[in-house]
Amino acid sequence: PTRGPEQGTRRAALRSSEPAAEAQGTTVLHEVIGFSPQPLPARQFDTSTTEPVSFFLSGLEELLAWQPTSDDDFNVAATPLAERQPPLRVARPRTLVCHDMRGGYLEDRFIQGSATRNPYVFYHWRYVDIFVYFSHHTVTVPPVCWTNAAHRNGVPVLGTFIAEWTDGEKLCEAFLAGGPEAYGAVAAQLARVARHYRFDGWLVNLESKLSEAAVRNLPPFLRQLTAEVHGAVPGGLVLWYDSVVRGGELRWQNELNEQNWEFFDACDGLFVNYNWKEEQLERSRSLAGQRLADVYFGIDVFARGDVLGGGFDSDKPLSLIRKHGFSAAIFAPGWVYEHLGEENFLQNENKFWGLLAEHLPTHSICTLPFGTSFSLGMGTGLFAAGKVGAGAAWWARGRARRAPCCPALPPRRRKRRGPGTT
Repeated sequence: PTRGPEQGTRRAALRSSEPAAEAQGTTVLHEVIGFSPQPLPARQFDTSTTEPVSFFLSGLEELLAWQPTSDDDFNVAATPLAERQPPLRVARPRTLVCHDMRGGYLEDRFIQGSATRNPYVFYHWRYVDIFVYFSHHTVTVPPVCWTNAAHRNGVPVLGTFIAEWTDGEKLCEAFLAGGPEAYGAVAAQLARVARHYRFDGWLVNLESKLSEAAVRNLPPFLRQLTAEVHGAVPGGLVLWYDSVVRGGELRWQNELNEQNWEFFDACDGLFVNYNWKEEQLERSRSLAGQRLADVYFGIDVFARGDVLGGGFDSDKPLSLIRKHGFSAAIFAPGWVYEHLGEENFLQNENKFWGLLAEHLPTHSICTLPFGTSFSLGMGTGLFAAGKVGAGAAWWARGRARRAPCCPALPPRRRKRRGPGTT
């Protein structure tokens, strides 16, 4: 792979206007070569290293002004979505993973990888149906390394379209209250972004109070966005996050009910907030009808708020979700890395997913040819024909290859012993 432009310089050839007299009877034109600085596109290249990076869009103006250019071809996913069994279209309980780590766009933004030692790696793709890359930027375009890795394992990837709090109110008022032309332009542009970078759709998260006009236009916006994405991306998806209700108030419901039904009905699924209890699962069943699998009840692995489980107890809410036939949305499983630290990360990561494995169907790739090195996309050196090419640590998620599909053995839980027992 090539690096970014070397310090952004540009060569300009200038001819002198007057010929120089050399030997008698000859005329020589001298070329004067000059160099003028050309700034790097800050969005596509890291300003300190000049390496190409993945990026996000901030605000409606950047979204609506976005146009595909050859400057960011390296951000276009090169790996097509592999076929797997069972396919996503089968109506069965699914597993969504929503990756939210320290604001996003960390070392994973470097398209060619980095020299990170002990990085966060994810390799339990066999358990995952949908992957969402989450950040708090208005338009989160998933870093291309994630899209390539997920597609290699047959997992579709969604970006995030988000509006939050006071600034979010202004943003929503601008495009939703503006009517069909305004929200139609946003829907069409979001679909174009997904098609260009070859990821698979959007999680829409509007956590802002909406005016009467804005909330009235929300269902038609979701319907148009869903139709645009379906038309632009084969197998595309649009999911709605449980946030505002039909009156426009920001009021998380923690279930599917009459307050958020029309938003769910306008797209491919609902990502339910995390503070639910079992009775809310029971109430949601009757309203979901034949679309049980399109309702993804959230599990916050950080256990923020009044939630069930979290951490190594995340299997408890997951078992309840499966008991009632719903899909699950596992939020921030990077807790293992963020909370427990880099030391023993792989052991802790295997423990976390091993505890969930009982409730996570395993998927297998069903396309040929099939080949893998089982690489995690990281190492302490690079080798060619058995010889050391470079001895430094490296990390490149795009180099990760398919992991074994055999289910993990759940770790044994230690039973508490009473007084006097051995």
